[in-house]
Amino acid sequence: MKVRDVELLELLRDQPQLLAVADAVAETQPRQAPRGRRVRRSLIAVPALVAVSVGALLLLPQGKHGVVDRALAAIGDAPVMHIVADVPSGVVDVNLQTGARTESNFRVELWADQKADRFHFVMRYRGQPYFDVLWPDDAKNGTTVDGSIDPAFTALWTGYRNALAKGDAQRVDEGTEYGHHVYWLRFGSAGKEKPASEVAVDATTFKPVVFRAYDASSGKPVDEHILTAETTAFNAADFTRQGPDPLDGVGSVSSGGSQPMGDGTTSTDVPPGWLTAGPQADGQPLAAVIPQSITSADKQTTNGYQLVYGRLEDGGFPDPDATTIDEMATTDDPSMFPDIPPGTVEIETGQASSSSSSGGNKSHPIWTGNLIKNGRYITITSQHGEQAVIEIAKALHTAN
Repeated sequence: MKVRDVELLELLRDQPQLLAVADAVAETQPRQAPRGRRVRRSLIAVPALVAVSVGALLLLPQGKHGVVDRALAAIGDAPVMHIVADVPSGVVDVNLQTGARTESNFRVELWADQKADRFHFVMRYRGQPYFDVLWPDDAKNGTTVDGSIDPAFTALWTGYRNALAKGDAQRVDEGTEYGHHVYWLRFGSAGKEKPASEVAVDATTFKPVVFRAYDASSGKPVDEHILTAETTAFNAADFTRQGPDPLDGVGSVSSGGSQPMGDGTTSTDVPPGWLTAGPQADGQPLAAVIPQSITSADKQTTNGYQLVYGRLEDGGFPDPDATTIDEMATTDDPSMFPDIPPGTVEIETGQASSSSSSGGNKSHPIWTGNLIKNGRYITITSQHGEQAVIEIAKALHTAN
């Protein structure tokens, strides 16, 4: 299974506008990955970037109030909405020698027709298609799309000048964004529990330059740089899948759990030729070395180990507070390690949940680092910050 896709689905479930797509994909996949499995990129920016597709999809007007009758719209009056945006990925590359940090973006692109009969949403990372949703191909039979409409994106079709005139938007500021003199417009919330969104529009053309969404849980703003917002003629190629099909399974993961020795202890021996961070890492002792294997969809199996620093749960799997280092001989998912430069660790900040002593789930931040070293594909997870991941990556060396 793709842990990446399941995590994405959970994020999509907070967006009722794409619930139908999430349901369609979720029907084909289990809800949770085994604890022994390394963490895949969780796509922190998804709630914000989904707003691009959600807005364009569900604001599509019907009848006489459509694009043709709203000449103030700065994007034209063709039948297909086309949006291209750069969205923060939440991922940073850190050079282990110099400490230089380079942040990266997702490039998201959407095509949607006026009647919402079809839409195509593609997310690219480092130039490669990373996630691809094609409606109605990815929908279950009989499922309909429903949900609230973001007023900020409604204005894509009705015109931002029109939104100001009708009182749907308020001008709250002006400034310069990406070389444009812009007006910042604030729109009402699309739902009772959803923060209001803001759009920076070019002061002359009123075309959108920045869409600002607010994370529902943290309240932090996420800015999307709108590169293209236009309407185009229908082209079948625009509604053809370009990247991974979210309904495709990738394979299965098996983990040996910790391996008790004859005296009841747990093995902490790292096999020769594999990498270790030493007897301690992230302020915790090495508690277990767990064999792992991954069988891909094409029946190819790759083997590796998980090093657990900290405590083990009953059954020999890592405690939620533990720091883990997963290393595999090859990767079943190249998108986890796309063009990571040598000597660099790719770090993402995300959220993880674990059961609390009082019942229910407790959410906490987690840092995930990917790198390739000595031919091994490494994933480091820690709750102790970006610097902890960097120090572990630096400490990795071949076991004797």
